[in-house]
Amino acid sequence: MIERDHRELSIRRQSELLGISRSTVYYQAPSQRDQNDVDELQEILGVLEGIPFYGYRKVALEMKKQGTNTTPKRVRRIMRKFGLKAIYAKPNLSKARKEHKKYPYLLSGKIIRHPNQVWASDITHIRLPGGQVYLVVILDLYSRKVLSWRLSNSMSADFCTEALEEALWRYAKSGDFQHGPGKPVYL
Repeated sequence: MIERDHRELSIRRQSELLGISRSTVYYQAPSQRDQNDVDELQEILGVLEGIPFYGYRKVALEMKKQGTNTTPKRVRRIMRKFGLKAIYAKPNLSKARKEHKKYPYLLSGKIIRHPNQVWASDITHIRLPGGQVYLVVILDLYSRKVLSWRLSNSMSADFCTEALEEALWRYAKSGDFQHGPGKPVYL
């Protein structure tokens, strides 16, 4: 109907001659537009898999480096549409919420007299020039010895359990705990 590459008649003139709105010429059906979004979503996920703390601007720059011609506005729209957000430390993560149960401090008044009596763990984030990482540490409170630690670029529970399992494997006495699939850990 309308030839986009016509040498003598522009798209504007062709649409006038046919009596149709020029916007209908540029309209893409939702299925085609959705497929384009899914294709670009795969590229965005590829970037975020390696660098999960990038926002839409840096994702767009990375995609441009890889040869995809897209705009930050389009990347932002696709990330919002599919619920993707950059992973970064947000303020006030340590503040307690009113609806959460507050547990008592079980070590108050206790005297720690020997190694392996009490272990503690903590998780924190470390800002780096390229983003940030999370650090979990398992330590013995008597000697202040670091029993195990792990770094991760995302705040998943996997690296925390790996650090605990390593500390148990290396430092716990065999009679102090029961450990295995489906068994709780007791210290």
